[in-house]
Amino acid sequence: MVNGEKVIRIGKDRVRTRVEVYALDYYGGMLAALGGPNGYLELPAGAVDNGEDLIDAAKRETAEEAGWVVFDCKELKTQSKFDYADCENGWLNKNGFTIEVYKAVVCTIDKYMPDTRFNSEGDARIYKIVPIHIVEEETHRNLNTTTDTRAKALCEFRLEVLKQLKLFALEGLVGPKWNKW
Repeated sequence: MVNGEKVIRIGKDRVRTRVEVYALDYYGGMLAALGGPNGYLELPAGAVDNGEDLIDAAKRETAEEAGWVVFDCKELKTQSKFDYADCENGWLNKNGFTIEVYKAVVCTIDKYMPDTRFNSEGDARIYKIVPIHIVEEETHRNLNTTTDTRAKALCEFRLEVLKQLKLFALEGLVGPKWNKW
């Protein structure tokens, strides 16, 4: 365990598992913060704590970071594996992590808990419901403008998840307005 996070060992590697939450409303919106500290769109995300399962981590991270309650959460099969062996990432390397795995959880938005949330650096992030096409456009913009290898990998992961959500919309597995995406 590192800083309360679950650590999985696979051979010589120490794996850090993170969850990214795709919190959807009934009408085709997604919970996101535009213009986070790095200027990019952000979704609720964070480390899976020791003894915590992925769904509980998704609910906790959404409440902690965005102030929203979610329900009906499901893990998607899409995941991203990022190997830090060839990367400079101070905190992860300093704590002995060699691989970070992002997993996607899709949830339905329940209600807002009115409160401004601050990240560990003290930056306020204002999360709101954003049309899904804006999330997709911003993710493409981020992918094309970032030079950070980890950020690029996360954008590619997010676009893969959004593609999966589009298929769900076509199959009628999400709200009625999602088919207008």
